[in-house]
Amino acid sequence: PKSGSWLNAVKVVMGFLELGAAMKFISNADLVWQWGIFTKQIVLAVWVILSLMMGLYLLGKIKFPHDSDLDFIGVPRLMLSIFFISFGLYLSGGLFGRPIHGLIDSYLPPKIGQLDRSDGTNKEHFAWIDDFNEGLIQANKVNKPMFIDFTGYTCTNCRWMETNVFVDSEVQNLFNEFVLVQLFTDGGKNYRMNQQMEIDRFGTAALPFYVVLNPANQEISRFHGMDPDVKKFINFLNNSLNSHKAKDS
Repeated sequence: PKSGSWLNAVKVVMGFLELGAAMKFISNADLVWQWGIFTKQIVLAVWVILSLMMGLYLLGKIKFPHDSDLDFIGVPRLMLSIFFISFGLYLSGGLFGRPIHGLIDSYLPPKIGQLDRSDGTNKEHFAWIDDFNEGLIQANKVNKPMFIDFTGYTCTNCRWMETNVFVDSEVQNLFNEFVLVQLFTDGGKNYRMNQQMEIDRFGTAALPFYVVLNPANQEISRFHGMDPDVKKFINFLNNSLNSHKAKDS
């Protein structure tokens, strides 16, 4: 096909998409530097606005200086506009507390230091300890194994696990039996020490990386990386608990 107004429309839509991607990377910088500006709600709101603007632009309701007048709206353009408007409306539900797909949610900034329970309420949540030594002291105090989540502010796979696996009701029931420790390796408190610990002690720099230690600071088991099979993660937690109880008895 010859170049024309359609090519300009492609450039404009791509520009909107680049703005959406830019929000993801800006929010990563915000997390690492802990500005607290580009939060999950802010990024989600921008994505909603951009999606709706793309849909309205393709319908000819928004016009830029280099755009030509639309004599008619073709089927492909109409379908794309419906898709972007529908996507924007779907995302808008997340602004009011409605859950959105885990794949999308994994690209949004996380709620640092807490994990909401699977019943959807904000009143109860799992609190994570962000210091290894504090976690070890707590593990000895309550005689529970310590579940360590080596994670990163900019780690999309980490967010995927948090929004798709950690929210499973059986996983959350098992989490009650652990002291939960979350160690960031790319920013925040003691991140260099956390990073070096993961490399020197456990021989990996991969994220996410999960390891269970007993109160005596001995490794019980480990779980590498992102895995969509929730049952594997549940088995990992169960085996860790059984090993701890067997040794404790």
